[in-house]
Amino acid sequence: MGFWLYILKCADNSYYVGHTDNLEKRMMQHNYGEIPSCYTYMRRPVMLLFSSEFPTREEALASEQQIKGWSRKKKEAMIRGNWEEVSKLAKSKKVNSVRTELVEGLVHGSTSSPRAESNSPRTESNSPRTETEIKKLLDIEVEKRNCEGEVCLERLDPIMVAHRYKDPTISLICAFFAYGNVKQIVKFLDSLDFSLLQKSDEEIKEGLKNHYYRFQKSEDVAALFIALKRLNEKSTLEEVFKRGYLKNRSTVDGINELIKTLQEIYPHKTMGYNFLISQVTTKTKGAGALKRWMMYLRWMVREDNIDMGLWSGVDRSDLIIPLDTHTFNVSKKLGLLSRKSYDLEAAIELTSKLKEFDKNDPLKYDFALYRIGQEKLSLGMS
Repeated sequence: MGFWLYILKCADNSYYVGHTDNLEKRMMQHNYGEIPSCYTYMRRPVMLLFSSEFPTREEALASEQQIKGWSRKKKEAMIRGNWEEVSKLAKSKKVNSVRTELVEGLVHGSTSSPRAESNSPRTESNSPRTETEIKKLLDIEVEKRNCEGEVCLERLDPIMVAHRYKDPTISLICAFFAYGNVKQIVKFLDSLDFSLLQKSDEEIKEGLKNHYYRFQKSEDVAALFIALKRLNEKSTLEEVFKRGYLKNRSTVDGINELIKTLQEIYPHKTMGYNFLISQVTTKTKGAGALKRWMMYLRWMVREDNIDMGLWSGVDRSDLIIPLDTHTFNVSKKLGLLSRKSYDLEAAIELTSKLKEFDKNDPLKYDFALYRIGQEKLSLGMS
């Protein structure tokens, strides 16, 4: 279990420094105002600017307390990764120990992720200096990862459950719950009776009354099943998505159409449910990256040994990378991403960069980038 030091930018442009053992949940708590006594409560929304993992709570807390005492300029220098400037602004040599911890975390891709952590060994290689070298490294990783053995009991991923059914509705449920520890994700998904998607509302509620996952209560899980069942009675997920997507070939518009349909077909408003299906997105800067939705679209549209390709009529080049913080961190270290904020704009920027490597299928690099971060492979990143 890791512990995270993090820095948030608040709505009033101030910074908040904290630590947690669950970064995604803590971000939700900040933005939903779950902690009225917290500094961020009256300064929402907040945006994550920096995070780094520590092996113990004590180390994360010690770094939090030290960095809280830093000036705004010094915090901003650290957020930018400008350690020379941090050193110049330092009032004592104690910064060096914090720097060592943070840099170690950054180099090995240790920012928070809704996907699972891995115990696989790290490897080293010569530092890539050009985009040609980076593309070559990633192409090797893509080829190595694109095999059936990449997703198995020893290398868990939520798509493993989706593969058993090859059904768009079940796959969406798998994608929605794909946050947190991967063992717990798969355990929860394995506990679900997907035949309930064909049953009455009452049978669904009864069948799921003891099923909950992290901050989704049983009524939230049941609401999702009921909403999806009702949608499938009138249309399909693919048809609803295309209704929004085909207007401007926008995957965000397609996702918004699905979210609105789910909200209307079975109104259910709780914090856990809103987090599960997301909210309609009207901007890219400062907006959530829609990681689980984008991952679902990758599963549905692309077809190889990992992705299932269950839909047609959606261009692979229109997909946006499902940006989690493993991918975000690795991409920044490789120089593929310059944006500091972890948001939808960053996902679009990274996707545009990957189109320079493959304009027709930029998301073929997603799973490889994710695994590099998850498995803490440095690939010579400095």
